[in-house]
Amino acid sequence: SSRHLTLASPWFKRTLTSSSSKEAVPNLTDGCFYVNASDWDEEAFLILLNIFHLRKRQIPKIMSVKMLAKIAVLVNYYELEKAEAIKDYINHVRRSYAVPTSYSRDLVLWMCVSAVLNLSTEFEKATAIAIRESIGSIQTLSLPIPQR
Repeated sequence: SSRHLTLASPWFKRTLTSSSSKEAVPNLTDGCFYVNASDWDEEAFLILLNIFHLRKRQIPKIMSVKMLAKIAVLVNYYELEKAEAIKDYINHVRRSYAVPTSYSRDLVLWMCVSAVLNLSTEFEKATAIAIRESIGSIQTLSLPIPQR
């Protein structure tokens, strides 16, 4: 599985091939690398691994926007936006979810999802709503939303 991860993710390639990586520790007994992923939401991380390993039956068909955003944060962190397995998931998100129609926390979460997954039409629609309806600056909730 580490071979697949290093091919799909620049982050994993750097982490698993660098002797100075602090996030991946080699185990001399079994020869495997162990990646510290303790700060992530367990369910989101498991869903991402199921997406990546093409375990479609174990991927919820419908998720909250909050869960989609948690997965998007992981995709962004691990630089998986261009992985083939993620592309199928992106198409599912595009078909299954609609952009919220008013400025709210869910709209900001959707801005994160659409930015990370490169859903440009959805991102433009969400940001237009946020710009039109927000009072003051748009709160990004420290999510990976580009400042355009």
